[in-house]
Amino acid sequence: MKRIFALTLIVAFLCSFSVAVAQKAPQVVTITCVADDTVDIANPHARIYPGETVTFRINTTGVGVCSTGVNVNGATPIGNFDLTLGDPVEVITFPDTGMYEYDVTELAGPRGITHGKVEVRTEFGPTLTEWGIIALVVLILGSAAFIMLRRKKASVPA
Repeated sequence: MKRIFALTLIVAFLCSFSVAVAQKAPQVVTITCVADDTVDIANPHARIYPGETVTFRINTTGVGVCSTGVNVNGATPIGNFDLTLGDPVEVITFPDTGMYEYDVTELAGPRGITHGKVEVRTEFGPTLTEWGIIALVVLILGSAAFIMLRRKKASVPA
């Protein structure tokens, strides 16, 4: 009975590990105009797989709102588009692997140029969170194996 419970626990952790590895957060590039008339990019190096999308978004609330908007210019499939308060989002799909660089400038004038890139790769190594899950699974499997191997049958006096 204990072996079945231990095997069920191991399978459950392995399944949760595979689900955690398979789920990737959607990539969003947020562009903000900062006080010194320069453009700041959150997530300037987006990493995705072929066929996935990157959402370019301009900050429309709070501090750092670009009053006139920004221009994003890069190689295909990024192309050339403007993000304004009226049209704050652009979603781009990347069909092929490669490194796609882009520049962001304010529409009010060439006050600041900021560079970013989107890396489309076929494989990625585990992230820090995924390494933590891997370490947890190894510890649980190791401790379960240790407990099962150290267990001795109770000797019954006759």
